[in-house]
Amino acid sequence: MEKSTQPKTGKRNPLYQQRNEDIRHRCVVLGQSATDIAAAWGMEELTIRVLCRRLGIKLAQNSTPESRAKRDHSLMIPISPVHQKIGVKLDMHRNLVAKQRPVEFAQGMHMTVMRLRKMELGAWDFTLSELFKIADILGLPPEDLIRPANPPCWQ
Repeated sequence: MEKSTQPKTGKRNPLYQQRNEDIRHRCVVLGQSATDIAAAWGMEELTIRVLCRRLGIKLAQNSTPESRAKRDHSLMIPISPVHQKIGVKLDMHRNLVAKQRPVEFAQGMHMTVMRLRKMELGAWDFTLSELFKIADILGLPPEDLIRPANPPCWQ
């Protein structure tokens, strides 16, 4: 006896047919992942994957979770004008004087690239030891790093 390769065409519950068509639409037209569809239908992700496999639908790749998504660090807001000034000086030194990539420069300072990037953007609150290390690298006295760009009128 031969097995039929075509899907069964018997009477099906119209709600299941409607659900399957919605899942097909979300996968094929909208390109949603199994995680997104499962959240929309209140189902388990594995159930959606099995359903799609049975329906012959190719799923989109899972989207990166928000916590692991790449962040645009250029949108970081500086903590203060002083932090931003120190970051600009550090960035200019790394690019123009040391002519190093961030990875090499960060390794030389014994820190992560992420911390260096935040420092350069002024979004890192420096410790005292970090300020002394930066002042030493830039060849400046530490007071020059933290002195405001526009001193108050009483000085």
